[in-house]
Amino acid sequence: MADFMLYWIPGTFDELLRSGRPLDHLGSNHFHRVHSGDTVWIVTVRSGSLRLVGRLCVELVVDTAEARQILGTDDLWAAGYQAIALSGTEAPLRELPLDSVASLLRFVSPTGRDRLTLSDDYVPAQQLQTMRRLTAESATLLQSIWASPC
Repeated sequence: MADFMLYWIPGTFDELLRSGRPLDHLGSNHFHRVHSGDTVWIVTVRSGSLRLVGRLCVELVVDTAEARQILGTDDLWAAGYQAIALSGTEAPLRELPLDSVASLLRFVSPTGRDRLTLSDDYVPAQQLQTMRRLTAESATLLQSIWASPC
């Protein structure tokens, strides 16, 4: 099982938060790397502050046509892959600050770019544009902040 960090622009998060719907699926072209049993952690950045806003415990990763059939809706992300939440783990979005742990987060990286570059605790959102795999220790840290298991 693997844990990934996926970035949303604040407007996307705000719109979905207002909807009040629990997070039961996600779409991304990056999900070719995601498998059943993985967890996708969703973050955003507000005024340079990293925020944890959602978590999806993955049951399936399918194409859009299959996701429409499974979920019974056409209201899907425009993406090549759709991750469907493990039944019973769907949760509403919320916003939790990660300022105190942003410098501790580590990623699996063959190029050595294993951490966020911070400047006076400011997190430039550009470095989050690609979904990144978290180390086990970082995933455990996010899990403790989210405080409900998959």
